Amino acid sequence: MSVSRWFWLACVAAGLLAGPVLGEAVLAEPVIVAGPATGRHAATLPAMAAGARKAAEGTPTAIEEVDDGCDAARATGAARVIAAGKPGLVIGHPCPAAAIAAARVYADAGILFIALGVRHPALTEQRAGP
Repeated sequence: MSVSRWFWLACVAAGLLAGPVLGEAVLAEPVIVAGPATGRHAATLPAMAAGARKAAEGTPTAIEEVDDGCDAARATGAARVIAAGKPGLVIGHPCPAAAIAAARVYADAGILFIALGVRHPALTEQRAGP
């Protein structure tokens, strides 16, 4: 998927930040954008974060970036660090293996996670949490 497509996906997902679906509680907490900033998909995380920052303009929402390297093991480690910080929302992990690995960590911690562009049945049908 092209960087511009990831950017627009990030814009759509991050646009939820200001909407009533997530509520004001999310805005008070940091929002984490997780994805690859290294390797062959290195341009993905900066594009996603730019979309999230654009969507959050005018709100008190802090956007933080975390590199998962598009790798399941790195995503699990990153998700554990992210969960320890108790963010209001995690957007990202656009690579299927990374999203599937991180989803369980977020579900166990009660953290809202929006996986961008992942349609793998292990994530969408065999859900890690509610």
